[in-house]
Amino acid sequence: MRTLRIVSAAALFLAVVPLAGSAAPVGRCRSSQLSLRYVSSEGAAGSTYYRYVVENVSGEDCHIGGFFDVKVLKNHHRVPADIRHNNRSHRYDLPPGEKVRFVLQTSNTPPGCMRAGHLRLTPPDNTVGFRKSAHYFRFCQHEITVYAIRRHF
Repeated sequence: MRTLRIVSAAALFLAVVPLAGSAAPVGRCRSSQLSLRYVSSEGAAGSTYYRYVVENVSGEDCHIGGFFDVKVLKNHHRVPADIRHNNRSHRYDLPPGEKVRFVLQTSNTPPGCMRAGHLRLTPPDNTVGFRKSAHYFRFCQHEITVYAIRRHF
């Protein structure tokens, strides 16, 4: 009976206290840890692809994966858009200074084409997003496809 208590106490200690040298779990990236910038766009076969880069500008590791939430703003009002997600998402550990990318795809075939004033781009699992001037961003038929975050460019 005494041996059982010692083993149970040791197991409890190991479960609660990480061993020396073991890494603490990496938390999700918060908006405040990231920077976001528009990189480029190109058109092909009735679509335009807008590329964005996200960088961990904090001093801490974090993880990111999934899809950015996208809202189109024109004259300070939200424009209705049909947001679709394309491809599978993966989780990426993002050490300080590391970058990932994502792409927005829009139709450039009329009818209903318009230019956005701003985009509100919110990282996955966050409530605070980036409000970015987006006069370059043109979309038609109120459709936007959001591609999952990827490591490779």
